[in-house]
Amino acid sequence: MSLKALRTYACQVAEIAGTDFGVINETGIVLVCSNKDEEGNDRAAAVEAMSVSECSYCRFGDVSYYKVPVSGKTDLFIFLRSKNQSSKKILELAAINIQNIMLSRDEKLDKAGFLNAILADKIPADDVFALAKKLQLDPSAKWIVFLIKTKKEAISGTGEMIRNLFPDRNRNIISEHEGNTVLVRQVRAKENAGNFEENAKSIVDTLNTELMVNAKVSIGAVANDFGEIKRSFAEAKTAQRIGSIFENEKTVVNYEKLGLGRLIYDLPASSSKLFVREVFKKNDLESLGNETLITIQKLFENNLNISETARLLYIHRNTLIYRLEKIKKATGLDLREFDDAVAFKTALLVKRNLDKDDALNNNI
Repeated sequence: MSLKALRTYACQVAEIAGTDFGVINETGIVLVCSNKDEEGNDRAAAVEAMSVSECSYCRFGDVSYYKVPVSGKTDLFIFLRSKNQSSKKILELAAINIQNIMLSRDEKLDKAGFLNAILADKIPADDVFALAKKLQLDPSAKWIVFLIKTKKEAISGTGEMIRNLFPDRNRNIISEHEGNTVLVRQVRAKENAGNFEENAKSIVDTLNTELMVNAKVSIGAVANDFGEIKRSFAEAKTAQRIGSIFENEKTVVNYEKLGLGRLIYDLPASSSKLFVREVFKKNDLESLGNETLITIQKLFENNLNISETARLLYIHRNTLIYRLEKIKKATGLDLREFDDAVAFKTALLVKRNLDKDDALNNNI
């Protein structure tokens, strides 16, 4: 039960009882109280006296106390400021209510549900570590988030296959969230980006081989503890979006290796359009044709190596040079020159980002 929920509950009881009501932890510190000035105060004497006497109820002055057994041990104590004889009954009812709420929460919570609750921001940060420990997860360990995108009808089978690949339930959490399969894996000592990308490739290959499913995996940055899981998930989603624009042919995209795409993705549309017009002065890109664009793409993939690009395109070297001369005539850019190649490549990516935005706006 979160502190926020406990505080709300304390205020509700206090309103009904017409007096202050609060909750104390097993060390005697007031966790929450309808009177906020009480929070943080030390009531260890009352807690210690009740623990020694093994009584469930006692009164000190004008304050009545009651211990609330949770999960087989005394986790909490509650108190009511009142000398009225009904105090004990009110505390008994409040204790039963707290027990039922906590029991219901424990029954519903599993690792996948816990992960989804974190991602949906339904668990306060103060409670994440305690709940992780209760689920036998190491909240202080480092974790990494993998986001696996498949067709909607393949999600359930994908989750089962991922469980087979990563069977240790205390080091791996698998769930479905926002149309993706999510794998949160505990990072082992000395693991790095290369290991994570190998994991991702293994997922893609296994899904393709075993389920005949095409998958794309995006990877967030390492979370230094369980409290950073949501941040790593958000980064994996960013990698997924940017990868779909700039590296759609790739099956694995790492947030920490987005390169130029990260920069271009955040550029304002007005600046992007101005840059594209500056490089492609007369809409020259559309006039180049698909064959020429494939040639350009291959040239970039081979680091402007003309001989290797011609070999992979199954054309003569002179044919490739002829095509490059045509591109130079149409655009004014000689792709054999480094500066011109950089300008062309960057403008190509910027236009791809603009086209993606236009497509999204047209679908709204």
